[in-house]
Amino acid sequence: SDSSHGDNVNNSSNNDTSSANDYLSGNSGRQGVISRESIEEICTLISTTEIPRLLVHYVRDSPYPTIKWSKDSLEDISLGVICNLAQWTSSREALRRAGAVQSLEKIEGLAGIHGYRARAIRCSLGALPLQMN
Repeated sequence: SDSSHGDNVNNSSNNDTSSANDYLSGNSGRQGVISRESIEEICTLISTTEIPRLLVHYVRDSPYPTIKWSKDSLEDISLGVICNLAQWTSSREALRRAGAVQSLEKIEGLAGIHGYRARAIRCSLGALPLQMN
């Protein structure tokens, strides 16, 4: 009885895996994954709003020192979104107009993820030379 139950579990598991593989290999891609074209379209749309200006404002005018920004804080999320926007030519100009180049200058010299993101953003915006190591 126990071995029969174990076989059913294994067979069930194999069937679930093959169903998942069939689903994942479909033309529509994996559930929850957005195409690069869609991401660029979203970033282009966002760049036509006040969002880039607000993101730069949250980073620039934070009442907390950058070293005190916690994971998933408003500042951390804002910097992450700016980093994503900076990847796309279509949204870079909005970040420049919002003052991202100047606002991130003080952060770029810091160690850690925030300094890394600030350098990556400023590089994408043409404020820093691309460094190939």
